[in-house]
Amino acid sequence: MKKTSLLFLAFIPLFILLPVLTAGCSAKAGTSSGADTTATAAGYDAEDYDTDYSDENPQSVTLKENSIDFSGDGATVNSSTLTITGAGAYVLSGTLNDGSIVIDTDKNATVRLVLKDAHITSGSGAAIYSRQAGKTLVTLEAGTQNSLTDSASRDSADTDAPSAALYVQDDLTINGDGALSVTGSYNDAITSKDDLKIMSGTITIPSSADDGIVGRDATKIAGGAITINAAGDGIKATNDEDTAKGTIQIDGGTFDITAGADGIQAENTLTVGGGTFSLVTGGGSANNSDKAGTPGSTWGSWQPTPQTASDDANDMAQSAKALKAGNAIVINAGTYHIDSSDDSIHSNGTIDIKDGTFTLSSGDDGIHADTSLTIDGGIFDITKSYEGLESMSITLNGGKGSIVSSDDGINAAGGDGSSQNGRPGQNPMESASVDDGSIVLNINGGEWYINAGGDGLDSNASINQTSGTVTIDGPTDGGNGALDYDGAYNLAGGTLIAAGSSGMLQTPSSDSAQNSISLTFNASQAAGTTISLKDANGEEIAGYTPSKTFQNIIISTPDIRTGVTYTLTKGGADLTTVTPSSSVTSIGEDGSTHSGGMGGGPGNMGGPGGNRPGSSTPQDMQGGPGQ
Repeated sequence: MKKTSLLFLAFIPLFILLPVLTAGCSAKAGTSSGADTTATAAGYDAEDYDTDYSDENPQSVTLKENSIDFSGDGATVNSSTLTITGAGAYVLSGTLNDGSIVIDTDKNATVRLVLKDAHITSGSGAAIYSRQAGKTLVTLEAGTQNSLTDSASRDSADTDAPSAALYVQDDLTINGDGALSVTGSYNDAITSKDDLKIMSGTITIPSSADDGIVGRDATKIAGGAITINAAGDGIKATNDEDTAKGTIQIDGGTFDITAGADGIQAENTLTVGGGTFSLVTGGGSANNSDKAGTPGSTWGSWQPTPQTASDDANDMAQSAKALKAGNAIVINAGTYHIDSSDDSIHSNGTIDIKDGTFTLSSGDDGIHADTSLTIDGGIFDITKSYEGLESMSITLNGGKGSIVSSDDGINAAGGDGSSQNGRPGQNPMESASVDDGSIVLNINGGEWYINAGGDGLDSNASINQTSGTVTIDGPTDGGNGALDYDGAYNLAGGTLIAAGSSGMLQTPSSDSAQNSISLTFNASQAAGTTISLKDANGEEIAGYTPSKTFQNIIISTPDIRTGVTYTLTKGGADLTTVTPSSSVTSIGEDGSTHSGGMGGGPGNMGGPGGNRPGSSTPQDMQGGPGQ
């Protein structure tokens, strides 16, 4: 008989550094290296990759502390301000202590600023301000160090004053292999009011009064090494007027972001094709709140960054999530180390994860999608969370995950009946009927270990398992259960091991296609007590060593057959025999039939849960205040 060994299925993710696939470049002679212009990825054009400016009639601009030396065509100098009115390439070098570079050309012109050991500080506005151009290219000469710093204030009478140190009204592309440091003293560090693209380079934002990098219509990053320390959001796209805009696309690079608010936030869609991410938001998961008072009050101890006049009036509500999108998040690859006071990954719509390596420590949910969450692959280590995975509809097709949660481990549209520590969640969901099909937890594959303070698996409707392995160290209190569902647990395949308390015990449904055995003890068993199920030959069918005290354990594998006698052992010693006669066989430690416990009632999306069957108290579907 096939043996399924689950003696402590606690996996330790192997974090494999994914190669950062940035477009390589074959530089033309005498120029800094850049990307290969013969092959462009979706969302970028050849000009974005090209760092060769030798055929653009480059003109030299020398910055001399309080003055500018320029004798070419296409630009004029007024004191310490260079105003560029003609297309072409301008090579900047030197230091400007109080001045700026202004671009004001034809709306179809392309202007390239080559920063070659250039350091610009403005005492009255932006360091670089592109008022009008078809496209502004900022090329970082290989081997050079460059810096931009804007003033901490603006002329209050100028309502159109640029709000960032590097501010572009139209499209902005940053490329090259040099380094650029940008300090946003007034508001943001780098802003484009249209599309912002970063192709390569080492970009550091040591501080920003609000956001680090903002592309209103789109932010696209092909590669580079980006470090951001921002009081507001790290990287964002803000257009909420067009569903095709307000998007972020990241195809590679390394990201080290510390943000007071969100780490990476797209008004509409966030798509990640690869990269290495280290994100800390809102002070990290240590900055969560265990209790939030009455529903409707502000969750958490982090404070929103005051909105400035330059911010879009309809920007998404302030929060401190690491990855956030208004409509959808798609993650195809990448390595993620996240420490967030709010949700680590959050979408107001859908989340689809194809692959990646994730280490998440969250003060709220590990991964939260308002509508649907689908995981096809990846390695997940959620070391801290209020709820690990949360959405109205959750589908697990693959992946390997370890989840530690103070409340529910995996929650389909509901919390539990007690809400651990009295703490409502931050993201309330719209009410949904158990019967309308919108609430469901589907487990079709993968290996998932859950250590939950609340319910291990929780669904306000049904749970369907066709394959995969689920191992649960469930709650130790009697007000929660390793399994909690309102509709049915349809178990048709895979392996389920669920240990926990017995007060709110639920087993898979009695009409399931696969057999289950539920063993309830007379008293709680100590953590570290091994329970095994063996066949007549003494071969182990399944075994598990719970890491917490438990009074019930549920075992289900495809190898458990009706009418076949098995032996249950405890700590290596025979305990009792069991002969399954139906889909669910519930026994006590002496082998006698056990009636089981109460069924689970509907909970709330991250908030105080509902009532167990028979309660006269109306179900509250709203939970805590959301962001």
